[in-house]
Amino acid sequence: MSLPLAGALACWLSVSAMLLAPQLRLPRVRLGRDHPDAAALHDAGWARPLWQWEAARGVIALVSIAIALTAGRASWTRSASGSNSRPRRSTLRSVASA
Repeated sequence: MSLPLAGALACWLSVSAMLLAPQLRLPRVRLGRDHPDAAALHDAGWARPLWQWEAARGVIALVSIAIALTAGRASWTRSASGSNSRPRRSTLRSVASA
């Protein structure tokens, strides 16, 4: 199969799926469980929707990762030759003494 033919087939399948998706009516299945943190958030007085709690958790996770990456890069320095793959000697000494 040639590349243009494969692309045309993929395009046809995606368009037909978009057109047929509204016709497909599946029964909605309700999982009998709530959000795992719902009771604790209610007890703590969280009055906002749960999606805002999850958004806050996501932002905190991303900020934590950014801080960790920034702190990790601060311990690596460039040598005179331009190579940045060696840690500082003080870092090596502090790790070796620990």
